[in-house]
Amino acid sequence: MSAPTTPPLVEALADTVASCLDAQSLRAIANLKIDDRAQERLDELAEKANEGHLTAEERSEYQGFIRISEFLGLAQLRARARLGMPLAS
Repeated sequence: MSAPTTPPLVEALADTVASCLDAQSLRAIANLKIDDRAQERLDELAEKANEGHLTAEERSEYQGFIRISEFLGLAQLRARARLGMPLAS
């Protein structure tokens, strides 16, 4: 099974976001971390997903988080690249 690919439109959007930010904003995005409360909720949803016990509402919440985290990950990569930072955090 091959790894999922990021749609070109999402890649382009991440590039556009990174290109319009100043260095301070790029650093903030590059160092962005999920807060403890959100991480706990994500862990809960991931565990339920692995067990096959998500409700429809929880599945929607989990999928939404996955989509936004993919975009933020791309934005972080672009920010790090523009700042000359290592690409891995």
